Amino acid sequence: DDFQMYFEGHFETWEVRKNEGIAAVRLRSIDERLGFALERVKGADEAAALITSTGEDIKKLPWKYAAASFEALRKPGDSDISALVQRVEATRRLLGALGNVLAKAHEEASLADLGKLAEALRGTGADGGAPDIIQQ
Repeated sequence: DDFQMYFEGHFETWEVRKNEGIAAVRLRSIDERLGFALERVKGADEAAALITSTGEDIKKLPWKYAAASFEALRKPGDSDISALVQRVEATRRLLGALGNVLAKAHEEASLADLGKLAEALRGTGADGGAPDIIQQ
């Protein structure tokens, strides 16, 4: 029981499956862990730091976390220039990965899910720039 409770308590890192009374544990992939982390960020700076530190793994981000990622980058952040630059770079990386994300999404996502992603994209600056950067 303690074994199972430990892994269930660390669900963002481990996946626990029960099949016919037997529990199996699987280490989640980097992209899955990134998705869980992005859903729980408190601000845009934390999201930007996560995204910019992932390298090429951002291209493997599951589609269901893409909207949460764009929404996280729209949260309030530090007005420091280096923080602004990091948020712009994180947005650029997410937009660059969007093709891969959407290629996977067409098999699993509903129209409502894709609508949520489209709504999250509204704040990316495609309409003239990110609001916090324009104000600077």
